[in-house]
Amino acid sequence: MHYEYEQIDYQVDIPIKIFTHTVERFPYHWHEATEILFVLEGELEIRVNQDNFQLSTGDILLNLLCSKYII
Repeated sequence: MHYEYEQIDYQVDIPIKIFTHTVERFPYHWHEATEILFVLEGELEIRVNQDNFQLSTGDILLNLLCSKYII
């Protein structure tokens, strides 16, 4: 399985990137940044390393590790 490195481009004045994104399918990837996923609407399945998570509206996933995952 091939994982792509995702480069995170932060704002100049603060080391954070905030955005909304519609997810149908996102390729396997990894990055060195902490990631917080908040589900605004609907459901999604995410795999972090070997663990699968079912998320739905209002759920939050906090990924603190340099993990490999797919959405």
